[in-house]
Amino acid sequence: MDNRDDTDDRDDDEVNFDEEPKDAQEGAMDNSDDTDNTDDEVVGDDNETEGAEEEFMDDEEATEYEQQIPSMEFQTLEDAEKFYDSYAKAKGFSVRRRDLRRNRRGVAIGRTMVCSREGTRDKMHIDKEGRTRQHRKMTRHYCKASYTVRFDRNKKMWVVSKFERKHSHRCCNEEESQFLRSHRNVSEGDKALAIGMRQSGIKQRNIVQFMKNKVGGYENPGYTPKDLDNAVQQSRTVDDDLIGDVNRTLGYLQSKHTSDAGSFFKYTTNVEGELGNLFWSDSTSRADYHFFGDVLAFDACYKRNRYNRPFVMMVGVNHHHRNIIYGFAQLDNETIPNYVWLLNTFLECMNSKMPTSVITDGDKSMRGAIATVLVGVPHRLCIWHIETNATTAVHNKEFVSAFTYLVKARISIEEFERRWEHLISQHGLSANKWLQDLYADKLLWAEAYLKDMYFGGLQSTSRCESCNHWINGYVGTQYSLQRFVQGIDEALEGMRFTEVQDDYTSRHTRLVCKHALRTWEMQAESIYTHHTFAIFKSELENEASYVLAERRTESDGTETFILKNYMNPDRIRRLTFTTSNQDLKCECALFESKGFPCRHMLTVIKNMGYTALPSSWFKLRWTQNAKTLNRHPGVGGDVGEKVGRLIRHGGLALKCKRLCDIACGSESAFNHVSKTLDDLTQWAIEFARERTDNTTPANPPTPLRSVKDPKIGKTKGTFKSA
Repeated sequence: MDNRDDTDDRDDDEVNFDEEPKDAQEGAMDNSDDTDNTDDEVVGDDNETEGAEEEFMDDEEATEYEQQIPSMEFQTLEDAEKFYDSYAKAKGFSVRRRDLRRNRRGVAIGRTMVCSREGTRDKMHIDKEGRTRQHRKMTRHYCKASYTVRFDRNKKMWVVSKFERKHSHRCCNEEESQFLRSHRNVSEGDKALAIGMRQSGIKQRNIVQFMKNKVGGYENPGYTPKDLDNAVQQSRTVDDDLIGDVNRTLGYLQSKHTSDAGSFFKYTTNVEGELGNLFWSDSTSRADYHFFGDVLAFDACYKRNRYNRPFVMMVGVNHHHRNIIYGFAQLDNETIPNYVWLLNTFLECMNSKMPTSVITDGDKSMRGAIATVLVGVPHRLCIWHIETNATTAVHNKEFVSAFTYLVKARISIEEFERRWEHLISQHGLSANKWLQDLYADKLLWAEAYLKDMYFGGLQSTSRCESCNHWINGYVGTQYSLQRFVQGIDEALEGMRFTEVQDDYTSRHTRLVCKHALRTWEMQAESIYTHHTFAIFKSELENEASYVLAERRTESDGTETFILKNYMNPDRIRRLTFTTSNQDLKCECALFESKGFPCRHMLTVIKNMGYTALPSSWFKLRWTQNAKTLNRHPGVGGDVGEKVGRLIRHGGLALKCKRLCDIACGSESAFNHVSKTLDDLTQWAIEFARERTDNTTPANPPTPLRSVKDPKIGKTKGTFKSA
């Protein structure tokens, strides 16, 4: 089978001669009728080519410029080649460097360049029996157009010894010339720009659009969109062969310890010495977990790099209600033992701090691992997956609509059971096996059973999907593991920049407060982040929709408040107030499940004459000071110096990164900052020596052993059972 691309217009191999030519004519290589000494391919058979030649005859007279070409002389071979390239581009054909002649000392003395459509395709490739692949499009056309130069020792110049200008085919017009292969080339500048844009997360189609707009059209860059894509792809894979990919990845993760002593990674190998599971995190992610690691969501996805193994992100939500990622893992496969290993490694990385609650998509292996490792931690199944599977399992839109409402309804358990029984009976689905199995797991998905548990407002693994979408812009399915890990680091920088920007906005700008309860509104605005305040404001604005219907004191001293909706009196909410500890609880349990007060609580304290919101209602994790070390419970003395050191390291790392970004802008700034850092480092060493602080890093690097690259995994099905 002919494996060469006959549309590629590649140069042929050099031809070496042992002796110099006897004269100039003999030295010039007239190979117009001899193609046997080259690797040229052949297009078509004789009958086909002859017909084509009869169809087109180049009888155009030579221009005055073309008449001068046979007598031209050049200082260098490069000049001679560039001239013919320019002539060919203007004329409308692509060229191929066919023969390079050298003397016995290896010095070039002659060069022949031909039209890219010179030659024919060998019949053995056309007539080959048992061929399964379609033939490539034929491009060679027995064209005789050629150009030969030789070195004249007397003149010490390169002279044209043969020039054939006539073609056996039509040349391209100006619009078509952009596709001529020998004239397409991605410049180093454009390649570097495209690679930089791709590494910044810009999609390839947007890069092509940018390049096109820069020069005013697709025809002007000097290359096609595919050429640019190939150039970028080549840069990705030039150092990314699969040999030693895992070892390079582990080396990269270990080298991060130099600049990030709080980074952490751990891996396993299988019996064949190949990489099994891999988990990694950095100091900032670990610090974030200690600030916001109450609710944890994780999900597995595939096709994130070459190996197609399950990729898992441990995801949470920060004080701005944005995604944060605590750690990453690539697993050998989705089994209970592998997920048990992942959760145990995650807890080891996070100094044994357990999450308050967990959300997954319902994968049975995940559920088994959670029950084994995260004992007693509330586990919730993703509502989105349940609703999607309901549509598949029950082909009834009316039922699915009512079912979706019931899943999310913040009602009492008794009310849920009553409505569930009615819904199943109404649609005659008592024998539906999927619904039977789902009902058995109601403690994992029904809001009526989960509303008293804290999940930070999360009801699905959509934040995992969102993080996957974000990281998608920085990694590719053909990335090596090392490039994949580096791409994730780049994606994390973007997410963390957004958090810093949100911090700045919340602390240094104010929102307009015009509500009737303006004192409460201004108090909340000064404490909450802007995103959390927006949620609170929605509750505040709906506070007036409820009125106090009854207030009574119970025998145990607690007070009961009965509220009715102003427009819908049948909608009732009950709240209890304990005088001893000033604790107010609403049956909707919004405060317990999300961490900020509901509209019903606001109505009650208004009727009780409160002029300010109780300070206990402001959960620190939703405030502007959520990441202030000395105010955060569980950080510092409570969990030991190890966690405090980790968090301080993450804070300094962020500050140093910004310093580096600014200081590298000029030589003088770099020298000044470099010297200052040397002085600070020396001071820190002496300070540590004085305090005899010999604390080891949070995750000291361990010697690496050689690990083989894993095999390509198989993609798991998309259907998720609840």
